[in-house]
Amino acid sequence: MTRPLIAVDARYGLRAPRRGVGEYVYQVYRALADLPRSYDVVLYGDGSAEPEIVKDFSALYPVRLFPDHPFAVWEQWAWPHAL
Repeated sequence: MTRPLIAVDARYGLRAPRRGVGEYVYQVYRALADLPRSYDVVLYGDGSAEPEIVKDFSALYPVRLFPDHPFAVWEQWAWPHAL
């Protein structure tokens, strides 16, 4: 049986420095990594991702990065196309 897959728009959590929403999202990803789960998680980011954070999270989840797109292109094309 195939495990469910959760695709996460992780752009804010993969950036540095992080503030507000980005820090919250980052901490949620960290906490979820330690929990047993019956589903798979894939983090999606863009060119603004901090390489060191991507490296750290790549040990926990698959991480896929898109080229940097304006926000509208990300929302209307890149993100839906990846899903």
